[in-house]
Amino acid sequence: MWPSYKIKDSFKNLLFFHLKKIASTDKQISTKYIFVPSARYAITNILKCFNFNKLSKIAVGPFSNQCIYNSVGYVSMPIPSNLDINFDAQLVYHMFGYEYKSNLKTFTIEDSADTFIFDEKKLFLNNGLFEIVSIPKVTNFCFGSLIYCREDKFKNKLVNFLEEKKEETSNIQLYLMMIGDEKFDFRKKLSHYEKKLPLNVSEFLKYLYFKSLNFEKDINNKIEIIDDYIDDKPKLLGGRYPSSVSLNVTVDVLDKLLIKFPFLYSRTINQTFDFKKWNLKKKIFLPINQDISLSKILELKNFLDKKNFI
Repeated sequence: MWPSYKIKDSFKNLLFFHLKKIASTDKQISTKYIFVPSARYAITNILKCFNFNKLSKIAVGPFSNQCIYNSVGYVSMPIPSNLDINFDAQLVYHMFGYEYKSNLKTFTIEDSADTFIFDEKKLFLNNGLFEIVSIPKVTNFCFGSLIYCREDKFKNKLVNFLEEKKEETSNIQLYLMMIGDEKFDFRKKLSHYEKKLPLNVSEFLKYLYFKSLNFEKDINNKIEIIDDYIDDKPKLLGGRYPSSVSLNVTVDVLDKLLIKFPFLYSRTINQTFDFKKWNLKKKIFLPINQDISLSKILELKNFLDKKNFI
């Protein structure tokens, strides 16, 4: 469901960018956003920065993936959001990029790790203080995350906290991962939650991420092709799109579709799109990232038209 990063392209792009920066007199990095090693790093260090601890109760949504429980659990207590208790904070995961609403009035982090955000006006759907995007989930690169900050005072507090970490001029694990992520996957190491991202790498991630924002037209074309079969259409917002769209097909054809089109996948989702109210249902999803071509989606549409699976 994620884009597949290209090893040769990763090395080539990073090397070219470093050479360009060496020759350039422009050494400034944008202060409007914060780039960090990963979404896990972002979640963990936001919680630590704002003094949450093991006694803090953090609301998390249904079927949250392992990295959410690991990241929150590294600092605090992750607790299902549908329980009727007083939470100290909430991590609202916009699952697969869909919009989830929460009426909890507490410290809020918006986890939009796998959301394509093309319009800053579509940020902070729950008035969160921070919103996180995972670079591997929305580009063809293998690491990095972006933290949007709603207010300067909170951004400055987090920047100061991160800058107090031990300075590291390089992080060899980041580069080794581009050789082979199975052998050198730094995301599996707890020390990863503590490592600071070298400035030159964060500058590269900034360049890479904003270059990917040109992808909006392609996503719209893909959605238009498969539009008749997309479920949950009201949750598709202009300027903000899920990395995968749910398809309106019956459960009895799931296995056939997964065999015929292996880029599809099935997951259980909270179809209320309410962070506090859970109604879980298994659905089939179509990724619309860079690896999924228009021709593949056309083939899928023609197959669905022919079989009349709606």
